[in-house]
Order: sequence, then structure tokens, then C-alpha cells
Amino acid sequence: MPEFANTWMPFIYLYGVGGIFFIIGIYLIISTKALNAKKKEHKRWLSILVFGFLYYAVIHGVLILLALDININWVVKFLVLFGLFIYFNWRLENRLTVLEQSLEELNDSVAQFFQKNIKD
Repeated sequence: MPEFANTWMPFIYLYGVGGIFFIIGIYLIISTKALNAKKKEHKRWLSILVFGFLYYAVIHGVLILLALDININWVVKFLVLFGLFIYFNWRLENRLTVLEQSLEELNDSVAQFFQKNIKD
């Protein structure tokens, strides 16, 4: 079996030290107001950045486990559940976006109706 220093140490270094710089970068982005967490589009990009970091860490970890020939039945189950979680969150977000757009259109229509009737 390969040594810990040759398998997991690069992983820990890459995502540990890299994660620290990633968190510092995200903090700087938010603190300089380059990213406004109140805006929907900015929240989306923040979640994409965090998801991307975690996604590559998980994929890298799974590939290390495969290379070490470790029983990874639990990893496959985890990845399937994680994928379903991501999929259903994406579906829910899309449905909420459509609902918000419909409510905005309805609000605009009602406002226009009242403005016409109040003027007359």
C-alpha cells in the first residue's frame, strides 16, 4: 500500500492550503462589495464557486480511493445521494424562479390595472 505522504498528503495540502486561499478570496470579494450577497445572480455565482471547489475535492478524493483499491461502495452511494440532492435543489430553484417571475408579472398587471382605474 502506498505511503500516506504519497497519497493523502498532496490532497490535504491542495485542498487545505488552497481552501484557505479560496476562503480568503471569497472573503475579500464579499468585503469589497464586489459580490453583493443580496442579489440573486451574485448568490448563484457564489454557490457555483463553492460547489466547484467541493466538487473537485470530492472527485479527487474518489480517484485517490480508486487508485488505492479501497472498497468504495459507500462512496458510490454517497455520490448518488449527493447528485440527487444537487438535482432536486436545482429543480426547486428553477421552480421558485418561475414562480417569482409569475408573481412579478401579476404584480405589474395589478398595478397597471389600478393606475388606469384610479386615473379614470
